[in-house]
Amino acid sequence: MKRNKAVSIFDTLIIGGGYLGLLSGIALAKLGLKTAVLEKGSFDSMAQSHSPCRLFAISQGSCKIIKQHLGLDLLSFGQKINHIRVMEFNTDAHLDFDPKDLHLSSFGIMIEESKLHAMLLLEARKQEGLTLIDGCKIHDVMNTEDFAEITTEKGIYKADLALVCDGKNSLVRSLLGIETHTKSYNQIGIVCDITHKLSHHGIAIEKFIPQGPFAILPKEGGHESSIVWTLETKLAHTLLALDEDSQFALLKERFGDHLGKIKIKSKLKGYPLELKYTTQYSNGRFYLVGDALHAIHPIAGQGLNLSVRDFDVLVKAVSESMSQGLNIGANYNILKYFKSRHFDNQVMMECTTVLNTLFANNIHAIKCARSIGLDLVNNIPALKKIFMLYASGQ
Repeated sequence: MKRNKAVSIFDTLIIGGGYLGLLSGIALAKLGLKTAVLEKGSFDSMAQSHSPCRLFAISQGSCKIIKQHLGLDLLSFGQKINHIRVMEFNTDAHLDFDPKDLHLSSFGIMIEESKLHAMLLLEARKQEGLTLIDGCKIHDVMNTEDFAEITTEKGIYKADLALVCDGKNSLVRSLLGIETHTKSYNQIGIVCDITHKLSHHGIAIEKFIPQGPFAILPKEGGHESSIVWTLETKLAHTLLALDEDSQFALLKERFGDHLGKIKIKSKLKGYPLELKYTTQYSNGRFYLVGDALHAIHPIAGQGLNLSVRDFDVLVKAVSESMSQGLNIGANYNILKYFKSRHFDNQVMMECTTVLNTLFANNIHAIKCARSIGLDLVNNIPALKKIFMLYASGQ
């Protein structure tokens, strides 16, 4: 005889225990809502360091949002982004961004995903109204008249509102029958960590080279950086198949000697790049947030910042509903969330796609236009300021 599953009732449920799930869980618990974060894996293993670890660029604007909702000052952690240089490989064409031109101390921070997760996990465990449930595999989801309902191996969970934060390959989005659009870029992001003799001084560099954009991202300590090299899929597989000495020779040539002697700290790893998104922001009492809603190209390093802006609008909408005595899962919130986020999300998806087409292209005419464009922006203060405001999330 099949035993009935235990039923647990909360005000809000968060599906996915990554950085966005924990951010949302902490913020909603601080509003006084009884909240649970459901994670299929292990919270502690997600907070452990890996090599190479995913590196996030968190803008000044996103840091302000997080501080507003959580009270955490992320600018005190990670590596500050003190300068950004965009350059055309083997030419003098370049574009320099200095935060001091915006009266800022930095554009934001670079922080490893594991460190960010560990910080948020520590903060989450301090919240009395927040329950963390890992090892929680989801079998089914359902909207009822009064609840969002989730059936898992550990039991059934119900809430007025459920936030879907389980990533670009979201199981819950699929179970809800939400249509998803996918576009492959036919590219792979090659990632590795390197050490160097000289300090990077918090300078982030993006080089546009014939085979694809080559980013050098500063990490904490001054003498370690993360490489993100975007390559066409066939070229990427060729690079990954080479022996380590050959890989190092190619990386060293493209990295240059501005930071002295370098060494590869981790093996090269490749991640297929694609655009995945939906225009349906919700289904009943389930709201999509972050990568479950839009997974964009990493060329501008804005994926996390876009997700944080989703988080900001949704938490504010919930808070407003509470103050007005409205049900937090009502359609009013869904409509407001969609209207507030749709334009920004669409613009970012289009911009990253266009940037990738422009900067991952080796056609001579486009290269010339690109070089002219870099110098043009560098010498027009008003135009340059627009790009810097965008980079800092202001």
